Amino acid sequence: MQSRLVYVAIATAVMLSLVGSYGSPPSGAAPVKPDITRGGTLTMSLGPDFVTFDPWYDVNAYEFRSTIYEAPIRPNKEGTKYEPWLAEKVEESSDGLAVTLYMRKGVKFHNGRELTADDVVWSVNRAMDSKIGHHLNDRFKLATGVTKIDTYTAKITYKERDPSKYVGINNLFLYPKEAVQDIAKKPVGTGPFKFDEWVPGDHLALSRFNGYWRK
Repeated sequence: MQSRLVYVAIATAVMLSLVGSYGSPPSGAAPVKPDITRGGTLTMSLGPDFVTFDPWYDVNAYEFRSTIYEAPIRPNKEGTKYEPWLAEKVEESSDGLAVTLYMRKGVKFHNGRELTADDVVWSVNRAMDSKIGHHLNDRFKLATGVTKIDTYTAKITYKERDPSKYVGINNLFLYPKEAVQDIAKKPVGTGPFKFDEWVPGDHLALSRFNGYWRK
């Protein structure tokens, strides 16, 4: 059965005054700026119903992840490399066996608590735990551990050079330890939208997170 994904309080209408047919305006004409109306509700269909909201499982209707959850890094707009995201800086050791994440200050989870290096340490340790059965473990098989350097800094170590380590960190969607018991049904992240309601087989409702770190 299909589920509907409902976003509340986001840009819902973008109206373009097109010059000529679809495409660029005639030579010499001024570019047409979109008239954007913000607010309201956007409803969209995502196909099969949700299986779990734990972002570390590759399941149907995973598109919700980037709206609720975020990771220390993300792909740049060109898709050519990774750039810092929840981490304001990322450093790799000269031997390629360690990555240090300098996390942004003031990032809040949807439950109101600040994200710190403790959350990165807990998340990496959980990612390394093959007994849990999530799909992220494959990306951390060569990781040997994670260390808290200070309140906002953590270092991940590897037993050998791992070209896919940044793929793992890119998919290390962070959520608070205290939410893990219910994360499959009640997602809690740092993203621009927070969970409101899920009615299985019918809809998932999200609303704007007013505490979002990006203004």
